[in-house]
Amino acid sequence: MAMKFVFLIFISAIAGAFINRIIFRLPRKLSMVKPLTSTCQSCRQPLSWLDVTPFVGYLYQKGACRQCGVPIPLRYLLCELMAVVLGGWIAYRYAGGLNVTAHWVFWMSMTTLFWIDFESKLLPQSITYPLMGIGLGSLAYRHVGPEVLRNQLIITAAAFLILLAIRSVAN
Repeated sequence: MAMKFVFLIFISAIAGAFINRIIFRLPRKLSMVKPLTSTCQSCRQPLSWLDVTPFVGYLYQKGACRQCGVPIPLRYLLCELMAVVLGGWIAYRYAGGLNVTAHWVFWMSMTTLFWIDFESKLLPQSITYPLMGIGLGSLAYRHVGPEVLRNQLIITAAAFLILLAIRSVAN
């Protein structure tokens, strides 16, 4: 149990660093893979592996770019911390199996959505729609009856229509 706990926290720290990349790039419609190396948002200099190491990079550089000295947004540190805390909570709360994976994917996705919404007031469909599918798919895992499944389908359809209405009003 202790090894799984430490492993999930480690994976969550790495996920938090990747979530930061998604938070910056997805609303700006930038590629997630090119350029492969992250750069400073101010001076555009490539960041080393130490610069992007969860927690260490931010604390080692005292919250500023090593090249130009411009402060790194606190969100980077808070997002990584949030991912680690959620990973630890999931490891503690759901001890093993597919349940841990499903909850971990859900909460890392929600962390991503939270920070994207906080910064840009967007909820990207590339994250929200798959989460709806995952939610419905999890019902099959839980072996729910037809009435519960029908109710969940209605709720999901309503949520989809609400998101669609908000999108059409916003445009």
